Amino acid sequence: MIVLEIPRVPETPNNFLGFHWRHRQRNSALWQQEISYALVGRRPPEPYAKARVSIERCSRGEMDPDNLVACVKPIIDALRYACVLVDDSPKHLVLQVTQRRCPRKLTPHTTIEIDPLPATT
Repeated sequence: MIVLEIPRVPETPNNFLGFHWRHRQRNSALWQQEISYALVGRRPPEPYAKARVSIERCSRGEMDPDNLVACVKPIIDALRYACVLVDDSPKHLVLQVTQRRCPRKLTPHTTIEIDPLPATT
């Protein structure tokens, strides 16, 4: 199992859907860079054929469930570009997204757990 701790949270769809396409592209590139750096020395030798990815968003506010799942798209894409996941289709990915309130003392962060599963044909 790979556990990554990223010191920021994904933006809500209500925010990023109104942004210019270049801002959305920069946001995706930043997630790719942060995940790539977090994977140094822990990257699997080949992409997982099937994996369970659990993402926990720890922030000061809470989101609607539909927005919560939508906001992790740049993270899933970054895992795919980093060659951790073969694909982000339901055949290759079991996704669990949760959230919790972060105390004011802690920096908002995102915890990503990647657990390989046996491939099914």
